[in-house]
Amino acid sequence: EWRTSIETAVRPSNGRLFIMGEDRVPLRTMLEILYSEYQVRSAVCEGGPTLNFFMFQEELVDELYLTIAPLIFGGASAKTPVDGPGFSEDLTRHA
Repeated sequence: EWRTSIETAVRPSNGRLFIMGEDRVPLRTMLEILYSEYQVRSAVCEGGPTLNFFMFQEELVDELYLTIAPLIFGGASAKTPVDGPGFSEDLTRHA
């Protein structure tokens, strides 16, 4: 099981390991810990469309820097920058 391998992994002496959530990381909590314990005021999230969806859904995005790679993949099954079921019109007006 992945949790066992994480808990028994060799950890660097200058770092901390946080094990959070069963199915996914509670993003707001993670960012609050980074701010309160490490004074992190901004974070770059490069996790793909699923992470992007949850960051937007939880209204944790203040700025968006979008890079389009030199290769473009298209089609109905192509991944998009933000995954998930979509957003309400109210949330899209925040953008």
